[in-house]
Amino acid sequence: MSSKEKRGAVIALHREGVPNLEIARRLRMPRSTVYDAVKRFRRPGDCKDRPKAGRPKPQRSMWKMASDLGVSERTVRRFVKEDLNLRPFKMQKGHYLKG
Repeated sequence: MSSKEKRGAVIALHREGVPNLEIARRLRMPRSTVYDAVKRFRRPGDCKDRPKAGRPKPQRSMWKMASDLGVSERTVRRFVKEDLNLRPFKMQKGHYLKG
């Protein structure tokens, strides 16, 4: 069950007059989660998901582009690297530095 579905279930039970503690028991979730969902529901227009923090995921991957174009993934990587002068970025793990 996604968070939207859980929130919808909480709101539906709240509208039926079910107490928050009973909602938490029925849906097997923490009371604080139920209270937060009800609090967001009571504020007008605030039932939507909040914007996510951080950089969004890329919309298209190399293998997806290769599949759409009918070529190998290596061909797409070579084209991006040589013709577009773009370099792939991969997160590097490093040592923890103490201050």
